[in-house]
Amino acid sequence: MGSDFAANWPSVLILSGVIGFTLWATAATRRNQHLEYFAFRLLLIAVGVWFVSFAVMYAANDPTSALLWARLGTVGICFVPAAVYSFAVAMYWNLHPSFRQRRYRYTMGTAWAVSAVLATMGLVGPESLLSGVRLVDWRWYGLDIWVYYPRMGPAGLLLLTFVLVTILLTLLHFRAGYRLGARMARLRTRRFTIALGIGCFALIDALPSMNILVPPLGFIPVAIGIGIAFSTMRRYPLASTVPPEPWDRVLDGLNEALLYVGEQGAIRSANKAALEMFGLKNETLRDTRLKDLFPDYPLFQDAVSLPAALSAMADKKIVHKPTRDTYRILDLYAAPLYQDRQGPLNIVCLFEDVTARVEAERALQESNHYLTNALRNLEENQQTALESRSASERWATWRVEWCMT
Repeated sequence: MGSDFAANWPSVLILSGVIGFTLWATAATRRNQHLEYFAFRLLLIAVGVWFVSFAVMYAANDPTSALLWARLGTVGICFVPAAVYSFAVAMYWNLHPSFRQRRYRYTMGTAWAVSAVLATMGLVGPESLLSGVRLVDWRWYGLDIWVYYPRMGPAGLLLLTFVLVTILLTLLHFRAGYRLGARMARLRTRRFTIALGIGCFALIDALPSMNILVPPLGFIPVAIGIGIAFSTMRRYPLASTVPPEPWDRVLDGLNEALLYVGEQGAIRSANKAALEMFGLKNETLRDTRLKDLFPDYPLFQDAVSLPAALSAMADKKIVHKPTRDTYRILDLYAAPLYQDRQGPLNIVCLFEDVTARVEAERALQESNHYLTNALRNLEENQQTALESRSASERWATWRVEWCMT
């Protein structure tokens, strides 16, 4: 009861739309070589394989060819979760050093490995993932058309579990990036979260494969989610918010401590001198705020007024106490980096350790004070000696005069 490809115009419409959008979006993002754009192109390829294969499957006339295209479409479906998570990791790769940890690379590599295993099971493996195809009524669409649709096997629950786990990891990554991002980065993260939430409605496509009579409309939320993500990338370019690696090496060569501080006082990046000065680690840097380093200063405790206060600060001496018995005297210079006129993107804080200089100046002042007092005492002693000598001379003169008389 399958339909001819020419007569099944919904499949033709889906196929042509997917090919056109994929080619246009890939060409539009090709000129940008950031990691997130590369990950987005991988996502487009996986979704394109899924949509094109299922469009041809809908137009198949026999179950054998329909099963072949269903297996090819399953390959695309298996790689979509890994591509989505890789996009989330790549998007925040340059936002903060903590996102460049080795564990994220391992997680991303594990996601691609699991996708490859599931794709192999769906393409050439046994019927544990796909047990065949069945006819689905498209009369929910207002059309009197029956199409073939894949029937999920026992291992299909592994695919669903993998999809849910990657969605959860992606949301956690978005949450961490939202906490560390500035205003524009947070707006971008919010829109990507909305796109991911809409795309999650594609899970309804798993219901027809379980003999649950629900129309396979999953391609609609996926297309909407990708459209929102693509428009977000076009409107808010995914540029790095910290200097690239060559500048990192330059900043690490500075003797002064350099901190990139967000709008809420969150420390987003630090050079090598700052890590050593404040005893920080890249693994825990994103959980550290400026008020944690200087708990005795009320200025750093108010996250609302902190950006304005830091923007107008220059050559301010503050005391940092790493332990109860030790302290450092730091010179603080702060300057905002603006992305637009509505607010600062980052605040650059430069800390110079002037403890030795201040203590030397203090010792010099004490020495000057001691020498001044010693000179004053010497002058007073000389004056007293002169007065005593003058008195003695007057007494001797009086005695001589008295004896002569």
